[in-house]
Amino acid sequence: MFLAAGLAPVTVLELSRRTVTVRLTPSPEPQLTVLVDFRDGSGAHQALTHLAPQPVPATYIAWVIADSAYGQE
Repeated sequence: MFLAAGLAPVTVLELSRRTVTVRLTPSPEPQLTVLVDFRDGSGAHQALTHLAPQPVPATYIAWVIADSAYGQE
């Protein structure tokens, strides 16, 4: 592993940190979007957008039901 002079491994890892956000829209045509924030001050950048496969997996249907009920009493 190459390290710049004077930088600890933790510092190098911190410099390469990214925030990844995954969004999945509801039916009838669910779409997956992946955003990556390189933490450079320019905000999140769209890395991928793709329609979900049809038919959607059972796990997607369970997620939609749970998400639609979130916050409701």
